[in-house]
Amino acid sequence: MPQGTAGRIDAPVRRTAHAPLFAAQASAADARGGHESLGVQQQRCRLCSKRGGLLIALEGRPTSLLKCKECGVAFVDPLPDPATISEHFRNDYITDDVHLEKVYGDLRRRALERIAAQVNKQRRSGRILDVGCAGGYFLDRYFDSRKWEKFGIEPSRYALRRAASRGIHTYEGEVLTVELPDSYFDVITVAGVLPYFREPNCELHILQKALKPGGLIVLELPLGATQVWRHTTPIGRMTGGGWRSLLESPHLFYYDGKSLRLLLSQSGLRLRGLSPSPGNEQSRLLHQLLFRSYFWLSSAVSALSAERWMLGPGVIVTATNS
Repeated sequence: MPQGTAGRIDAPVRRTAHAPLFAAQASAADARGGHESLGVQQQRCRLCSKRGGLLIALEGRPTSLLKCKECGVAFVDPLPDPATISEHFRNDYITDDVHLEKVYGDLRRRALERIAAQVNKQRRSGRILDVGCAGGYFLDRYFDSRKWEKFGIEPSRYALRRAASRGIHTYEGEVLTVELPDSYFDVITVAGVLPYFREPNCELHILQKALKPGGLIVLELPLGATQVWRHTTPIGRMTGGGWRSLLESPHLFYYDGKSLRLLLSQSGLRLRGLSPSPGNEQSRLLHQLLFRSYFWLSSAVSALSAERWMLGPGVIVTATNS
């Protein structure tokens, strides 16, 4: 059995980075005089690596949001300091069971149910790895221990203790630093975590190598365009988009269908399907009603267009190790 609960690895985190953590990069942005158009045009896209196709989607200090005309991805520039956010997420961001079970469990229930349904429809048993497993709510609730051997990657020491108490083999750290065995897992789930990967090409390739040949990977994440809409328009904020600027969001990358397809292809994974994800439960009744209506509209559009059109609020991606 690979290194698990008995041998954890501390590592830079990939889940989030709140506004104060971005401040660590302020001097880097100031040193280069901000984001002038010429400088942006000379940069390479962090996903497709092409030069000359970047636009400033949202400008700010110390960070801006850049969008690639070639592959469609948007990303924060500069990225936050990894050492600063590593310490925060290892020790500070989850400190009690109420927060752990509600934020990473109950409020995610509708999305997690759909992810589990995708897995159980295609696989009945085996080894399953959940990237960003938090306290193990997802694996514990939806996968029978008599059929599944469960593993999780998570940076929070507090959350990992909870996951281990549920019988989950745990890796402390993140994808770039934990030692995963090759061709070992039947299923890997990445629920709500992909936008926090600092090096998505590299990290998804690591997960691809850890999958058995023909193994299944399921990604769930918010659509980038939906996130921009919910944070920058009055109607979007009515669906629970929040008051803060998109540049204060914890996400590092924002994906659309085109950029997701490219990322999968670069990582040696074969796309099997895209379907809408309902996103998180909303705290206010009006927000919840609007959000659910939005999701059902998106589901209808996706079905009628044979998955060519995806409106969000999130997307579930299924792929296999080709």
